[in-house]
Amino acid sequence: MLRINLSMDEESLKDLDYLSKSQNQNRSKIIREAIQIYKNEFEKQKSDLKRKQNILKAIKIQNELKKYSKGWDGVVEIRKWRESG
Repeated sequence: MLRINLSMDEESLKDLDYLSKSQNQNRSKIIREAIQIYKNEFEKQKSDLKRKQNILKAIKIQNELKKYSKGWDGVVEIRKWRESG
């Protein structure tokens, strides 16, 4: 495992020490876990943003297709096919 030097303000160090004592874990483990939690949240937000962008893109495509359909309703067509079968 690699060693690094880390600078932080006194209040953050007090918080880190409080967590360390409360969880009976050393500072390094608390920091490693915090990094993993932060990374997971970052990846989740990135994934959510990509999902939202894809939804907006799909809506845009759907709206463009509506312009060419001239009132055609796919749901009505499916119901006709079901009823005729």
